[in-house]
Amino acid sequence: MNPLQFATVPHLRAKQVKPATMEWQAFTGRLKHRIGPKEGKAVVFATFDEPRRLSRHVTGITALALDVDGGAIIVDAYRKLLELGLAGVIWTTHSHTEASHRFRVVCPLDRPMNPKALRVGLAALGDALGVPYDTQCADTCRLFLLPACPPATANDALVTVSYGEAISAEPLERRHAEQERAKAQRLQNYTAPKVSADVLINKALEAVGCAGSGDRNRTLNAWAFTLGRAAAKGEINPSMAEAMLIDAGVSAGLARSEASYTARRALSQGITGGAA
Repeated sequence: MNPLQFATVPHLRAKQVKPATMEWQAFTGRLKHRIGPKEGKAVVFATFDEPRRLSRHVTGITALALDVDGGAIIVDAYRKLLELGLAGVIWTTHSHTEASHRFRVVCPLDRPMNPKALRVGLAALGDALGVPYDTQCADTCRLFLLPACPPATANDALVTVSYGEAISAEPLERRHAEQERAKAQRLQNYTAPKVSADVLINKALEAVGCAGSGDRNRTLNAWAFTLGRAAAKGEINPSMAEAMLIDAGVSAGLARSEASYTARRALSQGITGGAA
């Protein structure tokens, strides 16, 4: 297994990160619960092009980390890690109790993964382990507090490690790419619902009629162009639209000559553009 790359911060408000590299066994061997308040040092499982804790500086995800706040038992998650032959570490969080298990599951990747594939990776790991996890915790530079517990629950604090194989990044990146292609195809095939001619014309007349003194000509121009595009598709009668727009412009306070010029010109441009 490749060494784990990660970064640390002294507290959650820190803006700078300190990159580090460590063998998996050495990293997990250092995980001990600090007895005291919740906040303290934290780790982010990512590589950065510069040491600033911003998503735009994340170049790769180095481990998948699940935040499990109830609904699962630690021993079940650990047994599943062993069954799958995965390397991983589980540590209880500050709010963990024997009655309500709250913990982190961290599994290293075989190489830094494309940050865009993080949600896919978290979902795959959550499904494989059968644990409910916080799906909102998918920020590529999310911080995870290192183990800590209050004095009252110190006896229930736990860190448990499995020494299997790292998760392969390649199939997760491939699945993400497939999902993106499918999404693009759906958008390409999407057809917006048609608005009837009457509804479109009424919207145009209402907008022009309600336009303020500084916006009348601009509003008339925009809606005349829109109706021109509809006329190019045979959805409305351009002569009727022109006459109604001119009357609406005049009612709004434009001179008839100005309203007529604007409506005719924009309608014509819309028809030409809509037919292209």
